[in-house]
Amino acid sequence: MNPLDLDWGTATPEFVSRDSSTAIHVINHALENDVQLNRNMSFIRGRIAFFARQLPSGMKQHVIFDDRGQNIPSSIRDSLREAFTSIASFEYMTERG
Repeated sequence: MNPLDLDWGTATPEFVSRDSSTAIHVINHALENDVQLNRNMSFIRGRIAFFARQLPSGMKQHVIFDDRGQNIPSSIRDSLREAFTSIASFEYMTERG
């Protein structure tokens, strides 16, 4: 399935940085096994691709994954982070300090 075929509605990121250069997406999904990892990767890729078409030219995207309360294996954490480094910046909520 092509995530861009989904009806994403209006492009409204959760936040926009103070200088208006970055759209910030907060994702809070289960991420404890490979099935959930693959589902999240498809969702996030689709969201980033859709927003890339909707946001002003040159605007960057940043994903914050809310991992609080989850026991996410390090291999899954690394896979998700690596999947998006070329299209958006990425961090886990627990890394924010």
